[in-house]
Amino acid sequence: MSYFVYVLASGPQTDLYTGLTEDLLDRTRRHRSCAKQGRTPRLVYFETFERLNDAAAREKRLKALHRDWQIDVVEAVNPDWRDLFPSLEAKR
Repeated sequence: MSYFVYVLASGPQTDLYTGLTEDLLDRTRRHRSCAKQGRTPRLVYFETFERLNDAAAREKRLKALHRDWQIDVVEAVNPDWRDLFPSLEAKR
């Protein structure tokens, strides 16, 4: 089983939401279904872990980071803040 630590955002100047889940596609869908119109959260970052303890520790570290450092983490792998959800959904 895999665990995912993920970051959702509508863009770099909006709130960042960091979470942990076993089913990244379903969890992202649920976030989107609750979003206000025009503020659909994009999946902008995720990491995969085989052990829940490792994923939980990473989630805790990311949440403890200053916002600017969280942005640096996202931009290191996704500088354009593109939505990663469609490519994951296509692989399913």
